[in-house]
Amino acid sequence: MSLTDHFDRWSPVVACVAIGCAALGALATHVALTGAYVLVAVVFGVGVPIGLRDAVPVYDRIAAVSLGVYGVARLAVTGVWRLDGVTCAVVGAVALLELALSRV
Repeated sequence: MSLTDHFDRWSPVVACVAIGCAALGALATHVALTGAYVLVAVVFGVGVPIGLRDAVPVYDRIAAVSLGVYGVARLAVTGVWRLDGVTCAVVGAVALLELALSRV
């Protein structure tokens, strides 16, 4: 089996997001932000191999919900309505609504 059987063109991107969030989680000053970064790092870390990403049928929505958790934590910690926190929170809310509606 070659590496192309386990990884695709999105694997390096997902891995970079996971590593970046893990590094930011280690540098975060607030516990809520550390938890949010670790959550995003774990969710995106699971998505690096094709097999694990395909094993979760709604992986893309779960990844978006984890970004929403980060956005809400960012807004709660900073107390300032910054564009990155608002954008991530809206993406997460839409993904959560889409996930709930797909299960009904």
